[in-house]
Amino acid sequence: MSHIDWKVAKSYEDITYHKCDGVARIAFNRPDIRNAFRPKTTSELYDAFYDANEDVNIGVVLLSAEGPSSKDGIW
Repeated sequence: MSHIDWKVAKSYEDITYHKCDGVARIAFNRPDIRNAFRPKTTSELYDAFYDANEDVNIGVVLLSAEGPSSKDGIW
């Protein structure tokens, strides 16, 4: 299995947004509060999904979350 070379598509505070080989990966990036949403999170999600929709090279959007939470103790 080869290594996936994710490239940062755009920088945000509450999410990460990367692209690689026709796939966009949008991930919640607030693990210390278990990736809870706030209004800013939804605005960033909207912007990233809009960008992925407008990119003719993107065929799949993967929605995930970063982690682990430092409050959990272990992964």
